[in-house]
Amino acid sequence: MLRNEIKRAVFSLLRKRREIRGFRGDTRRDNAMAARHPEWVQLTAEEKAGLRDTSYGAYTAFKNIRGKLEDGMVSDALYKTKILPVLNPTYYTEAGTSIGDVDTFGNKNYFELMLQHMHLPEAVLRYENGTFLGGDYRLLSGQDEALEVISQYDRLVFKPSSGTGHGTGVALIQREDFGETLKKYSSFTQGGGGVCRSEGPEAA
Repeated sequence: MLRNEIKRAVFSLLRKRREIRGFRGDTRRDNAMAARHPEWVQLTAEEKAGLRDTSYGAYTAFKNIRGKLEDGMVSDALYKTKILPVLNPTYYTEAGTSIGDVDTFGNKNYFELMLQHMHLPEAVLRYENGTFLGGDYRLLSGQDEALEVISQYDRLVFKPSSGTGHGTGVALIQREDFGETLKKYSSFTQGGGGVCRSEGPEAA
């Protein structure tokens, strides 16, 4: 009990540290981007006063590209450090929620089981900790059988199942490249997992 409390406290501190470092890093990146465009119209004092954070570079870019600032617009730095952690809490995938060393709530391999009421693209192949599974979670004998399962498709969306976000590592793969892609599959995510989805507007 105490051990779990300590682990949660440590993870909370590390998460807060990541948020602060991430915010500062994104702010520096956005301000550097704006500095590369001296032709851009700068924010007025009134506009700055109405902002929710000091990542002025992001807002300057938005103003110049879209023509004006809009109510409700927030910088990427603010979104990732203040909004996203509330909408998608990282503690769902941290210590205390793992089942069999699998981060159940953060692993897209299990979304079909947990979100059965939602319309999701068909998963035709899964990869989890060195093991290939069919779309129906049937255990496959290995890469050869996995390749046999997906060879009926002309192209598939390969995507990480955990440990990434914002489309990182998502790729549309043609049939002739399936074999080579499967060899690299274990490196798609931190946990060595991934999902092959049939092509469609929701696949990514």
